[in-house]
Amino acid sequence: MNDTTDEINRKYRQMIDMQSPQKRWVMGREMFERSRKMIKAGLRVEDPDASPFEIERRLFLRLYGKELSKQTKEGYINCLRRKFS
Repeated sequence: MNDTTDEINRKYRQMIDMQSPQKRWVMGREMFERSRKMIKAGLRVEDPDASPFEIERRLFLRLYGKELSKQTKEGYINCLRRKFS
């Protein structure tokens, strides 16, 4: 769905382009962190009894599950398992 006019999109892009690269990086990082929090909240609604490890595992798979190899995913999940045990 896109309910934003081309003019508003252009103005928004101009506003972003006026920021320094460092500021744009910070903005992107903040948006990513907010997105992670929203996804985790949704995962908790789906399974209120899920452990912190399970929430992190599901978050990781939701974000990166299609892009990474099985071996890479298993390695990261094992690291998560150690972190939460």
